[in-house]
Amino acid sequence: MVPGKDELPRVFEVRVPPEWIDYNGHMGDFAYNIAFTRAGDGLYELFGLAPAYRQSTNCTIYTLVTRTR
Repeated sequence: MVPGKDELPRVFEVRVPPEWIDYNGHMGDFAYNIAFTRAGDGLYELFGLAPAYRQSTNCTIYTLVTRTR
C-alpha cells in the first residue's frame, strides 16, 4: 500500500461525546445516524458539494432513508 494513494480518505473523525452514550454504556442508535450524517457531509465536500456549492446552485443532497440495524 502506498501511503496517501491507496488509503481511503478520512472524512469524519470524532471522540464519542458522553451524550451519545446510552444507559447500557454503548453508543446510542441515534448517535450512529448523527455520525453517518457528518461523515456523509465530509464525503460530499470531497466531490465539491460543500455549502458554497449548495448556496450558488440552490441544489442539495438529502437522505431519503436511513436504516440502523
